[in-house]
Parts: sequence; structure tokens; C-alpha cells
Amino acid sequence: MFIYGESMAKQVGPQISDMNAQGERSPLVVREIQERLEEEVLAFAENTTRARKADHAIYKAWCDENNVPVVPSTPEQIKDFLWAMAETPAVDKNTGEIKTAKDGSFVLKQNKSVATVERYLSTIKYLHEVSNEILTEVADIAADNQKYRNPADTRRVRTALRAIKMKYRGKSQRQAAPFNISMIESLMDYYGESIRDCLYKAIASTGYDSMMRCSEIVVVQVEHIEYAVDGSGTVWVPFHK
Repeated sequence: MFIYGESMAKQVGPQISDMNAQGERSPLVVREIQERLEEEVLAFAENTTRARKADHAIYKAWCDENNVPVVPSTPEQIKDFLWAMAETPAVDKNTGEIKTAKDGSFVLKQNKSVATVERYLSTIKYLHEVSNEILTEVADIAADNQKYRNPADTRRVRTALRAIKMKYRGKSQRQAAPFNISMIESLMDYYGESIRDCLYKAIASTGYDSMMRCSEIVVVQVEHIEYAVDGSGTVWVPFHK
């Protein structure tokens, strides 16, 4: 159920041994860290948790490949990761070879969208915020909050992100096609009159008319809907992001 599982806890755990000189406490602290991470899940929407879990997996794979720790990271390492995600060597479609410039360097093209790179950085920043608090509270480490600086919130990292935005700001991000009335009408024609088909039609119609998110639609109960004599209705949304 928790966000990052044992991998995140084991990345933070070894720091306790180094700082406390009590290596036998590390397994217990690792378990406590896992429990704290489980608590974090309850405070965020499922989609946020899913995105952070995916971001963490990508960042961990890159860190493992480059033989650097996930937590704590350095500003230099985060900067390199952002650029590695933002662009990738361009490949010649005819030869399959990587394109090179006159000076012998690789020709680079955009890899991930700027929005995705920003999300990666947000997740890395969150990882360090959580791990620092857990180390302070769970491991009884007297952290000096005046001196601690989240490596994802340093000028060097912010400058890297700004440079990525400047370089690729002209690249429009592909947007999903809007769900319009013609699609709703097509759905009404496609589905039949079975209970399940009626459910699908009701979900699609309610979502379109109310502009609710998926996470909001699925918690709506019959008693949350009030009907008016003219055929319209009002929906009370018990949960919203």
C-alpha cells in the first residue's frame, strides 16, 4: 500500500548506521520508515501516489545506473538527471545511427516533455522532504534545520530546470483530445440497455455534465443526486482533489 516500499526505506536506513554508530538499530528504523511512508499515502490522491511511485522507480533506475544514491542526492546529480530526462541523442531514421554535429558531439532532441521533467523534480524534492523528517523523528537524529537544504530546491537545480524550459519552451506538449458531445452521443448509441451498459452511459454522462474527475465520479452514490422537475439535477461530490 505504501509509496516506495522497502527500496526507499533501505535507501534512507543506512544513513542511520553512519550517524548513530549503532548499526543494530538500522533494521528496526528501516521498518519504522516504511510505516511512515505508508502514512504518507493516506494524505494524497491515488493518482498522485501512482505518479510518485513511477517517478521514484525512474529516478532510482537512473541512480543505480550511475552508481549514486537516491537519498541523499546532490544538486549536481539531480541536474544531470533532469537533463538526461529532458533530451536524448537523435537517431538517423535511415541508418539507425546517432546523429553527430561537426564537432563530434551528439545531436540532441527533446525526450520527455517539460511538464514531465518538472514532475520528476517535484517528486525528488518530496522524497528528500519526507526522508529528512523521518530521519529526524524516527532515528532521533538532531537535524539542524537551519543548515539543511533540500538538494532539489537549490539554485543549481532551479537554473537547470529554467534552462530546459528555455530550450524546449517552443515545443508544444501533445494534449489529449477533448471529450465532446458527439462522443457522448456515440457512446449512447453504442451501449445497449443492460444494467452494465446503463451504468457506463450514466458514468459518462455524469462525468461530462459535471466535469468531475474519475476519482470524484466513483465515490458518488445515488443519494448524492437530486433531481429537478425539468429533468436536470444536482450532484453533491463527497470528495474532490
